[in-house]
Amino acid sequence: MYKLEKIGMPEVRNRFVKMIRENGFKRVVEIGIWRGDLSRMLWSLDLDRLVLVDPMFVDYAQYWHDAWKRRSEPGVGKFYVIQMGHPLPKNGQFYTQEELDALWDSIVDDAPDWVEMVRLPSVEAAKLFDDESFDTVFIDGNHFYEDVCADIDAWLPKVRKGGILCGDDYFYEGVRYAVLDKLSHVDTDIFGNRLWSVVI
Repeated sequence: MYKLEKIGMPEVRNRFVKMIRENGFKRVVEIGIWRGDLSRMLWSLDLDRLVLVDPMFVDYAQYWHDAWKRRSEPGVGKFYVIQMGHPLPKNGQFYTQEELDALWDSIVDDAPDWVEMVRLPSVEAAKLFDDESFDTVFIDGNHFYEDVCADIDAWLPKVRKGGILCGDDYFYEGVRYAVLDKLSHVDTDIFGNRLWSVVI
């Protein structure tokens, strides 16, 4: 079912939390936590397990070089310079690695002790977990086509039968094409122009 109206991140967060509650999900992964807005909503729920994954790593030279070479490809945005796909933060200035370290530390400090914080690229992080060990995985990482494909390949096996694999920013071509290519064999639900989800 497609609903094409534009929605904001608050609607995405609320819809994902509603999905968790309605399905009684207890084991959740968030890929790409950024400032931790969704993370804070998730750890306030009655969950048995919550895993938060983000490398919080900036490599300006390599990332800009790659993005510039690929700027005409679908899904490549010139502002995407952070490993997990986050845009410019404030006043047109990039986050430094020190600022990202401080951001990560602040989220770690706020998180309850039972929350598992994994500071790794998502594909590497996926190797730490058994297959079918989660009820739902929310992917909001790097938005390049091949990176979204890699995230889907890495995390799809980690979702149990009857669970849900989902993610944000379906309106980005890199995300949309990856979802269509990798998950064409299953029905994909789209909420607004952003939240995509499939039942495993």
